[in-house]
Amino acid sequence: MKKSVGVIVRSGGKILLCKRNYENVLPGYWSIPAGNIENGETPLDAAYREFFEETNISIENKNLTFVGLVENLYIYLLDSNQKLYPNLSLAQDGDEHSECGYYGKDELPEPMVPQFTRLVKTLILA
Repeated sequence: MKKSVGVIVRSGGKILLCKRNYENVLPGYWSIPAGNIENGETPLDAAYREFFEETNISIENKNLTFVGLVENLYIYLLDSNQKLYPNLSLAQDGDEHSECGYYGKDELPEPMVPQFTRLVKTLILA
């Protein structure tokens, strides 16, 4: 089974979530920018690459913290003092999402995978 990686951006008590397009894995579900780890690539290197490919935002100079594994998805956290807004129209793989936004624990959009929802709520409260 392929391993994947994703990045959660947390800013001001909210996290960045993106809605998956209907042609992709988990169609219509809210998730994070994520993708497959390529051969010879570390999960951290893949996190930087995938986040850029899906958002057109470079975070390579940012510290990411590994926060968990949901099934085959390695999840990293980026704490940011400002909200980073994806430009889906300029991103190489921006068509994987139909919209993105920042959400707090009492306003999380649905549907989301239950394990992922629990992790997200824990991170927002941290």
